[in-house]
Amino acid sequence: MRSFFRLCACLGALVAMSAASVARADAPAGTIAYTAGVVAIEAAGGTKRFAVAGSALERGDTIQTMKNAEAVLLMADHQRIYLKGDTVYRIDDYRFGEDDPARNVSVASLLKGGLRVISGLIGKQGNPDAYQLKTQTATIGIRGTEWSVLECGLQCSGDEAGEHVRVYHGTIDVRTDVDHHELSEGYGTIIRSRHSTFDAMSGTNVKSVVPSPAACK
Repeated sequence: MRSFFRLCACLGALVAMSAASVARADAPAGTIAYTAGVVAIEAAGGTKRFAVAGSALERGDTIQTMKNAEAVLLMADHQRIYLKGDTVYRIDDYRFGEDDPARNVSVASLLKGGLRVISGLIGKQGNPDAYQLKTQTATIGIRGTEWSVLECGLQCSGDEAGEHVRVYHGTIDVRTDVDHHELSEGYGTIIRSRHSTFDAMSGTNVKSVVPSPAACK
């Protein structure tokens, strides 16, 4: 199970290589690689459209998956982002060029729901400020390859309530307003709020985001 989504990266390698080569010609930030159910894209200017496989993604776009829907985003730097149902994800800033890595940046916000990510070239270039995911409780930077975030609200009770962050491969840097930890492979955490402390724990105690088999075809 821990390597399930990594299969998506292998299966999509040819598509990713194509996306990266097009990026050098000032192509979109990424594309929608897969959808199931109703998925919508709202541009920064407010224009809305339904998403289908092949839909282009631009800086400022907000992607929303409805209940029981899912989507896979393929970014120009080979980054793959799986969005579960009832999720809202925004591309705040994105720039990628293989010939100018110092200017590459990927900043996004998880406004609701859950996602699972396999990092791309931007997350592996050694600049800790180049990649950030902002959630309701934390800011996450990466030096790893695969991890997930799940907003666990009414469906969780007691000690399980909060944002579940889990690392499957590599290392991520997690910061709230009052605390900071690096989480490595096999570990995770549950964050209650942006103003709370948190501790690393075994990943088996943290809820995962698991793509459907169809999302990896």
